[in-house]
Amino acid sequence: MDFFYQSPLGAIHSLCALIAFISGFIVLRNTKGTLFHKKIGYVYGISMILLNLSAIPITNLFNGMGFFHLFILMSLPTVLVGLYLPIFGRHHTNWLNNHFDCMCYSYIGLITAAFAEIIIRMPLTRVVDSMTQYVIAVFVISGLIGLVGCLFINRYKVKIQRRDNN
Repeated sequence: MDFFYQSPLGAIHSLCALIAFISGFIVLRNTKGTLFHKKIGYVYGISMILLNLSAIPITNLFNGMGFFHLFILMSLPTVLVGLYLPIFGRHHTNWLNNHFDCMCYSYIGLITAAFAEIIIRMPLTRVVDSMTQYVIAVFVISGLIGLVGCLFINRYKVKIQRRDNN
């Protein structure tokens, strides 16, 4: 079990990821704009912020800051903007659509990162010859998962919004 968590910080990071995964799924599956949506949305947003912040000091994969840390620069602003818009940004044109996009894409990023985490923990040493090939394989597989998620959200965005307006 030590291999999985590697430290108490890793356990906190994993717990935040699990909470974000579950709460994000609940938000996506339920009607938007309700009090329930707002409460679970805050749980999702806070867990994503803590997930990103806890990822910064986790440096054991590359013995320092690694390439995966760059994704914090995409994830954290997306979540922060997604939370900002309904709380303070309702005066902005198209705020609701932008909120929806930010939160959906942050969830896709979470799923993509989860798959990357699972893949990076798999012993692929028989398949690849170097760490570079290993990282490339992780990015390709995770990138494809993220692309499928983006296509899914874009394809069903109108359907989700129409469902919630009825």
